[in-house]
Amino acid sequence: MIDDTRALQETMESRRSNFPPDLKDRWADAVPDVQEGELIWQTRWPFVFRERITYILGHEVMSNYQLPYMKKLAEIATRNGGDILEVGYGQGLATREIENWRKKRRVQTHSVIELNRHLAAEARQDKNLEVIEGDYTGHLQALEGRQFDAALYDGYPLKEDEMHRDGIVFIERLVKDRLLKPNGILTFYANATKELGQKFRGFLTDLGFTSIETEKVLITPPKRKRQIWKQNYFLAPIARFRGGL
Repeated sequence: MIDDTRALQETMESRRSNFPPDLKDRWADAVPDVQEGELIWQTRWPFVFRERITYILGHEVMSNYQLPYMKKLAEIATRNGGDILEVGYGQGLATREIENWRKKRRVQTHSVIELNRHLAAEARQDKNLEVIEGDYTGHLQALEGRQFDAALYDGYPLKEDEMHRDGIVFIERLVKDRLLKPNGILTFYANATKELGQKFRGFLTDLGFTSIETEKVLITPPKRKRQIWKQNYFLAPIARFRGGL
């Protein structure tokens, strides 16, 4: 998503050992490990809260310090109302925020794709959700012939060659299978500290996206040894789909 290929390569080299060949095969049945972290103090409400971190097979997949960011992604995804497709349940932060917008923005359906069966079972406790259990990169019968008004991607790379490009894989699938309606909205977790790179913007434009913008969302990252994200903000992308392939 950024143009600094050297930085991307260095990150991939440092993380390669974390992605064994059988990671995706084991992911679906792995029991999530939810741990409590330290207290986090911030200058806005809530002024103090305890971090809650979800790990799967040793990978940190979600922390509740990301809540302000998830709120913004949910707000973006519901701007058209209608039918919403969400990928990656995690702790359900974005999922619950989308549901909070359901009535005000006339959300009709809310579909969540989740590979891990334990997280999928947790998501099914909300009867408003359609939970699709499976791998979004494969064939999902539940998506055949459907189109959505918005898509929110917050998945996790499960193969070495998906590092830093798992969102790209999803976006390509979204367009190829015609899952997004004309004027539909795409938003996603952006693993970028600067604005989206020109190559990535070109990739989106070539697929039929226009009006590609970002909003900066302030967060308070935890101060722990394993914490990778150091910045006090995330970028929330907003891309409109004019039609493509």
